Amino acid sequence: MEPTVVRHLYEEVAESISRQVERGTYRAGERIPSIRALSRQMGVSITTAMEAYRLLEDRGVIEARPQSGYYVRSLTTRAPAMPAVSREDMSPVTCCVEKIVSKVFKDCIGPVSIQLGTNIPHTDLLPVDKLNRCLASAVRRWGNLSVSYSFPGDERLRTHIAKRAATAGCEITPEDVIITSGCQEAVSIALKALCRPGDTVAIESPMFFNHLQIMQGLDLKVVEIPSSPVEGMSLDALSFVLEDIPVKACLMVPNFSNPLGCCMPEKNKAELVRILTRHGVPLIEDDVYGDLSFSHQRPKAVKAFDRHGRWCCAHRSPRPSPRDTGWGGCHPVGSNRKSSTRRSSATSRPQRRPS
Repeated sequence: MEPTVVRHLYEEVAESISRQVERGTYRAGERIPSIRALSRQMGVSITTAMEAYRLLEDRGVIEARPQSGYYVRSLTTRAPAMPAVSREDMSPVTCCVEKIVSKVFKDCIGPVSIQLGTNIPHTDLLPVDKLNRCLASAVRRWGNLSVSYSFPGDERLRTHIAKRAATAGCEITPEDVIITSGCQEAVSIALKALCRPGDTVAIESPMFFNHLQIMQGLDLKVVEIPSSPVEGMSLDALSFVLEDIPVKACLMVPNFSNPLGCCMPEKNKAELVRILTRHGVPLIEDDVYGDLSFSHQRPKAVKAFDRHGRWCCAHRSPRPSPRDTGWGGCHPVGSNRKSSTRRSSATSRPQRRPS
C-alpha cells in the first residue's frame, strides 16, 4: 500500500491568496484581510490562517506591518528570484574540494566576519548558559558514563531516539540506532559500509561541502544530480543516471538542504523511494535540519515512505556544536549490511571534531 501524500490546509489557503495577488485582486502595497477576517472568509481556524500568512511572508508575497496588518509586498521589496536549477555533466567525477574549503575557512577568520557558508549560528542566539548547566547536571548524575566506552551507545539514549524518530514518520527500534560523535561520522560510517574506493555515489548538486570532503577522503567518485531550490533533487535526472551508471549509494539532505534550503515534497519522497528500490540503491539520508521547520508539523523523513525496510539510512545531529552527538538508524540492504555497518563503526573510538 502506497503512503498517502498530505497537502496541508494552510498551504491551500496560502496558494489561494497568492493567486489573488498574481491576478491583481490585491495589488502591491494594498492591505489584505486580517487573520481573523481570513479565518471567517476561508472557514479555517485562526492557527491555519496564521500559518498561511507565515508561509506567504517566507515566500516574499506579503509583509507584516506593526499595529497595521498584512500588506502585499511591492515589487521592489520582493524576495530575489530563485536560483536556476543546476545543470551538471552527470558523469562520475573525483571529489577535490580541500583547497577551496581551506580558503573559505581562512577568509572567515576575523571578528568582523559573518559565516554565511557554514551552518553555525552565532552564540548570542543560543541558550549557552542553560546548555552548560544541563551538561554539568548530566555529568554529575552519570559521571562514569562521561569517561566510558559505550558501543553502540547508551541504551536509554538510543531508546529515546527511537521514540523521537516517530515525529519524522520513522519506525525504528533502539537496536537500529548507533550513537556517533556527530552527523558527519554517521554519514562516514554509512559510506564505508556501502562503498569501496572507486565506487560512485549519487549526490544532489549543490551539496554540503563536508560531505564532499568525506567522499574525497574515502576515494569515492560522485555523480551530481541537478537540484531545484524548491523541490530538491531532480528525480527524472536521478532515474536517467541510475539506468546507465553503477551507483552504490545516494546521499542527500531532503529536508531543508544545505545550501539550497529546499524541502522535498512528500510526493517526491515517496517517488524517490520507489526509484531507489527499483534500482537497488541504498539512500543515506542526512536529516539534520528536519526539526527546523517553521510549520507546526515536522516534515517526514524519506525513511517514512520506505515500506520494504531495506533502502534507507537516516542520520541526525542535534545542535549546537561542538558538543555534537549524531546517530544512525540503518535498515540493511541484504542480510549482511547491519553487521557490516556495526563493524565499520567499531574499528575505532569516535573522535571529537571541531565544528
